Amino acid sequence: MLTAAVYTNPEINAIVTKGFELWYQPVYRVPAGTVVHNEVLLRWRDPDGHLHYPEYFMPLVAQTDQQQWLDRLVINKTVQALGDNPEQTLSVNLTHQALEDFDLLDNIQSLLEKYAIPPHRLNVEISERAIAQNLATGIAFVRQLQALGCWVILDDFANQYLSFLQWERLNVNAVKVERSLLRDLGSDIPKTHLVESIVDVSHQLGMSAIAKFFDASSHANSIQRLHFDAVQGFHRKPPSQRPSLSSNVNILGVSIDNLSQQEFLTQLQSGIVFIPASDHLRQYRSNQQLRQAYTIADYKICDSNLLWLTSRLLGNPIKEKISSSDFFSGFYHYHRNNLEITIFLLGGTAEVVAKAQANINRKVGRSMVVDTYSPPLEDWKSEQNCLEIVKRIKCSAATVLAIGIGVPNPEQWVYQYREQLPAVKIIFTIGTTLHIEAGESKPIPTRIKSFGTRCLHRLLGLPQQLAGMVSNH
Repeated sequence: MLTAAVYTNPEINAIVTKGFELWYQPVYRVPAGTVVHNEVLLRWRDPDGHLHYPEYFMPLVAQTDQQQWLDRLVINKTVQALGDNPEQTLSVNLTHQALEDFDLLDNIQSLLEKYAIPPHRLNVEISERAIAQNLATGIAFVRQLQALGCWVILDDFANQYLSFLQWERLNVNAVKVERSLLRDLGSDIPKTHLVESIVDVSHQLGMSAIAKFFDASSHANSIQRLHFDAVQGFHRKPPSQRPSLSSNVNILGVSIDNLSQQEFLTQLQSGIVFIPASDHLRQYRSNQQLRQAYTIADYKICDSNLLWLTSRLLGNPIKEKISSSDFFSGFYHYHRNNLEITIFLLGGTAEVVAKAQANINRKVGRSMVVDTYSPPLEDWKSEQNCLEIVKRIKCSAATVLAIGIGVPNPEQWVYQYREQLPAVKIIFTIGTTLHIEAGESKPIPTRIKSFGTRCLHRLLGLPQQLAGMVSNH
């Protein structure tokens, strides 16, 4: 059992004794859009429930002698996670101190044997800078990991600390191109040429090339043109508390999760869910705040016959159009006996949310919807009033927040306030669904609308633009 030292500084002591969590970010194959593996990311949750990132806690850990303990903790948790997710491959980052931990390799081997994990399901990432600090030790460490059967990835490579010749000697399985090289692709010619060289040499050496921190839809064409093997980043999917297995499809610059409704219901245990329709995706290109808000969405689901048709036409088919009304109804029926699921309805009019609450609770046979609120329009314009809304949601003890029509820019509201709702595990933006649940309007028929057909006909007259709408990068 791993144990950490006790320190007199309460803040340091809290960090090095408990509260660490594994989060996951998928890496997607190009152009298929399928998941290659999930990268393990370390987070620390303080005693008040607030989540902190490595830039906060790693400087504090560095003040201790516990870096090697932390490497072992992450390896231990990752191998256990592999046991809980038999279809997954996970990739774990190690600090430079790990290269000096001569017992770590034996620890990895014993853990893989203990949990009966095939070694090829564990990837180990080591940064260019860490290996450059002691190249000979780094090469030996890589060789021993590969001898175990693990993949080794050279992380944050920018040709800054290692020459191409040293990189070749290292002979890793894959290389992740450092994020700073990817931000100005196309506009920064020297950086673009360097990225081209890294990808070309990777392929010549038999390595996979991964674009790291892909966070802008404008980079999609450059990533594909440069022949990267895989991509990751907030544009595709932000880190979440569960590994992702679902592929995704890029439509109008938004990466849509390629799931059937049943698959989604089974998979969804936590996260932020945006369900954009085609008109919403058109706004995405011109609205910077909306694009920023979308970077926090754990799931983006297609609610558009037009986009569903377009994806099939171009050979990258979305499995299923999932309307917000169908999915929300499916969600509360799926969890009718799960007492941990309690819902707060936000938006609409007071009459609409009251009727929706009564109807949902009657259908599931329990008080699943624990509270509702329909704020006046002016409330959304005031920071103080928005904080009062947050307070009301927190007081309800709801674990799910469903935001319907009546909330201006709900995605941007979620972006601004979601961290103040730590007890809320799932957040939906569900459009007009509250009105449907209240019986105020009828669900849209599932057949393809003539409007969508007319739009598709117009799009077919612009084949080059249409081809750019849907891609798997």
